Amino acid sequence: EDRRARAVTMRRVLPDSVLSEVGMLDAAAINEVVEQSWPDIRTADELHDTLLSVIVMPESLNLPKSWYEFLEELLLQGRAGIASIDGIKMWFAAERLSIMNGAYHGAEILRNPAAVEQSQISEEDACWTIVRGWMPYTGPISVPNLSARLKLPADKIEAALLRLESSGAILRGKFTSPNANPIEWCD
Repeated sequence: EDRRARAVTMRRVLPDSVLSEVGMLDAAAINEVVEQSWPDIRTADELHDTLLSVIVMPESLNLPKSWYEFLEELLLQGRAGIASIDGIKMWFAAERLSIMNGAYHGAEILRNPAAVEQSQISEEDACWTIVRGWMPYTGPISVPNLSARLKLPADKIEAALLRLESSGAILRGKFTSPNANPIEWCD
């Protein structure tokens, strides 16, 4: 109760300019943390581990040249595949094909991975798994931006984010600007 009373008192004392910045994160700090969290891939095995985590890796992200070499190695080994989703090439681990297919019904498989036994997954769970895999690497991100990156419908992204929020895995707020619209989500 004391904490709530103090918060109410502080709202009356602090100017609006200060209150609007509460919870704001420094842009340089955000960029540094996002850069540090991004995988430092030095081998094909590390790329495979990353693909297992993020489920899909859009080529549109201007990936390092070395990653393409590692991907080619994984493709030759049957450990990865490539799909085209809305004209964007997406890389995926062989073990995540069922998740990729569950989320992207219209995906065209350009390079098939080796067959790996997998259980079927619902579209909702597939989208949630992809969003969950990406959140540690995005920094504060809005639904439209994440939807554009992952080529998933905004309503599926939002449902996955709400599910992650309800489990305590992520937060929503205005992290980069007091005028951030739409709301941002952060790991």
